[in-house]
Amino acid sequence: MSLCFCLFNAGTRSWYTHVWLVTPVVSWHPTTDYHNALKKYGYNPKPIVTGPISNGTGSVVANPTRLDREYRAPVIVGKNTLLLNFDTTHDELWVFTKGTEGLGAHNVYDTRTGNQLTGYTWSLNYGDGGNVRGLVYKDKVEVGGAVVFGQTVEAAQYASPSVTYNMEGDGALGLALSSNNQIHPIPQNNFFENVKGSLKEPLFAVSLKHHRPGTYDFSFTDPTKYIGEIDFTSVNTDRGLWQFMTDEYCVRDCGDFARGMGFSAVLDSAISLIIVNHEVVTNYYSFIPDAHFSGAVGGIVFPCNIDPPDLIIKIGNYAATVSGEYIKYAELGDGYCFGGIQSDNGYGINILGSIFFKGSYIVFANDKKPLLGFAAQA
Repeated sequence: MSLCFCLFNAGTRSWYTHVWLVTPVVSWHPTTDYHNALKKYGYNPKPIVTGPISNGTGSVVANPTRLDREYRAPVIVGKNTLLLNFDTTHDELWVFTKGTEGLGAHNVYDTRTGNQLTGYTWSLNYGDGGNVRGLVYKDKVEVGGAVVFGQTVEAAQYASPSVTYNMEGDGALGLALSSNNQIHPIPQNNFFENVKGSLKEPLFAVSLKHHRPGTYDFSFTDPTKYIGEIDFTSVNTDRGLWQFMTDEYCVRDCGDFARGMGFSAVLDSAISLIIVNHEVVTNYYSFIPDAHFSGAVGGIVFPCNIDPPDLIIKIGNYAATVSGEYIKYAELGDGYCFGGIQSDNGYGINILGSIFFKGSYIVFANDKKPLLGFAAQA
């Protein structure tokens, strides 16, 4: 059974909501996460590492599924409480309905509480080749006390079997910058775009945890959740994503060990892995004996009896530490573990999934111009 509690501070108009731990009910392999993450950005994974790597205010609780593959938070849509996967790279708020073809075991949105937008449709493709599509409604949406009346809700009429089978939530709530919306004929604002005008501060802050519930806070930053000052950096909005420049990276620590140049990266709360360029991958795994690309598995693996080093990514004055514990992503049953850092296959896209989020308190601010803030988690 899952529990949620939400608090609302009338004096500051701020809310928070929690996410909890859920046991998965589907069959899965860690390589699926890697390949689907690349496909999400329009790339077809073709392994390029072929041998051993050289050695030398509102707040909602987000609960992780197994291996933290998804973090699901309760959202009230109309009169229905649904567990949605918050996604910082999509603009869709889509949900299963009673009429969804091939529904499976999901909670559903009752469209009778909403007003249908006549002539409007939506369609969304997932990295595993799955598709979900349907009609568009306006309805009340509440996230931990932060409310939008007349929020666009994308109600699924059809979801391919891979979506209904592999998705452990009841849909998704997109928190990207609103230029990627898949609603036709006229794109609509996402939840954050609509709610931010009623918030004391136009921001949301994310604190995801390793195998534990985390939070999404709307309108405020919580000093009990981070250490020191929040360091802000600018956002490249060209693709409608929360994309920014890192300054440099290093392995284990930033002393005499390997370090490299910074890179442009996208923050993606809906995937678990870190996917980066070949240089970062090669430098990192050179610290792990017998780390290599496995053709049988389709990704980089290493012996489970080895403790991986930390990866440190510098962003302005902030050094984000990705614990080696998190990079030991999944045991494969043969003495090897699937790596939480994988190659971008030469596509030039660097994606920082929830493995990166776990060590940092991250603020997504969008007033006159978008900014990202980083601090170490308390």
